[in-house]
Amino acid sequence: MSSLPFYTEQIVAHYLRQITDGIRFLHEYGIVHKNLKPENILLSSVQPEAIIKITDAGLDSFILEDMDMELVCCNTIYCPPELLLSRKFDKTFDLWSLGIILYIMLSGSDPFHPKIDEDLFRAILLGEIPYTGEAWDQVSLNGKDAVKRWLVVDPKQRALTSDMLQHPWVSGSHATTEHLVISQNRLTEFNARRVAMVSV
Repeated sequence: MSSLPFYTEQIVAHYLRQITDGIRFLHEYGIVHKNLKPENILLSSVQPEAIIKITDAGLDSFILEDMDMELVCCNTIYCPPELLLSRKFDKTFDLWSLGIILYIMLSGSDPFHPKIDEDLFRAILLGEIPYTGEAWDQVSLNGKDAVKRWLVVDPKQRALTSDMLQHPWVSGSHATTEHLVISQNRLTEFNARRVAMVSV
C-alpha cells in the first residue's frame, strides 16, 4: 500500500472491508485465524481496486473458539490483552488484530512503537493507544472511531465483523478522499523496519 500513487481513507476502507469480510467468513465457522498481521495480507496488484488475499491459513493457524492457549502469537503487537494474561479467548482475538492492522493502515505505524518487553506488554494490557500526532491529524473522526471499536481491552466490548461491515466509515460512505501523505510515508518506514527485523 505504501507504493500506491494515491493513498486515502477510501482506499483503506476498501481494503479493510475485504479483510473484515474474510475474517467474518472464518468466524461463522467457529474458526479464529490467530495470526493476522500485514505480512499475511497480500494485494493482487498495486492498483487501488486490488483484491485482498489473507494468507497463513494453515491448520496450525486456526483455533477453535473458547480454547485455553499458551502465548503462541508470533508478533506481540498483534496479540490481544487476554492472550497475554493467558485467559480463554475466542474470535475476539482476531478483532483486536484487525484493530491494530487498521491503526497501522491509517497512521503508518503500530500503536506501541518503539516500546519493547515489559513496556510493550504493559501498554497492551492497559490499552494505551495514542491517537495524536501529524498522521492522526489527517484521519477523520469516523476513521478513528472504526479503530477504537476494535481496540478495546475488554474482548466482550469489541465490535463484531458483521457489525463493523455496517460501520459508516468501513462501508466507505464516511471515509475521506484526502491524500494521507504522512501516513503513507510512515508506512514505508514501517515496512522497512519489518524487513530489517526479518533479516536480523
